[in-house]
Amino acid sequence: MTPAERLNKALRCAEPAQALRALVMELSQEGRTKAQILEVLGEFVEQLRTWPDYRETDEDAVLDVMDALTGWCHPDAQLLAD
Repeated sequence: MTPAERLNKALRCAEPAQALRALVMELSQEGRTKAQILEVLGEFVEQLRTWPDYRETDEDAVLDVMDALTGWCHPDAQLLAD
């Protein structure tokens, strides 16, 4: 399954924010760097915006995870801290 397919699956979970955060950790454990994960997330957001069933809440969830990766969040919420 591609990262984009995994992201889409995470968005369809009952708790998408938690599922997305868990997926980021999985991608990191698989050897992807923070920069690579951010790139995948950024490309995914662009794809999301073109979907006929686009939901702003989906985009917000992904952007929140990107914020957690870049440190644009409370320190307790940060993902993959340097």
